[in-house]
Amino acid sequence: MLDTQQVKNEVLDSIIQEVATILSEKSLPITQLESATAFSELSLTSLDLAELISNLEARYEVDPFEELVAITSVVTIDDLAAAYTLGLSGQPEGTHDALSEELKAIKNQTR
Repeated sequence: MLDTQQVKNEVLDSIIQEVATILSEKSLPITQLESATAFSELSLTSLDLAELISNLEARYEVDPFEELVAITSVVTIDDLAAAYTLGLSGQPEGTHDALSEELKAIKNQTR
């Protein structure tokens, strides 16, 4: 079984790949995409971000924004990876306070 950091690294890689694909399809410049890259630094529209989220939901069959994470808290690629890692952790509903703390811990592991 993969540990949390391995899962996050896999999710992070897939997010970077998805963002690069979207940028390429839009003929937008593909800058150096890193975990700390803020979505505001990219030339993505809100529809592009919705496409990214939709692709990730389809790939991982989880929606961390349904109850676990506020979408407005996602600023960087790393934030999005942490949200999906949390969603994939299989934590039961109703433990939102613990999940918030886990999300913070996951974010701090990579900084």
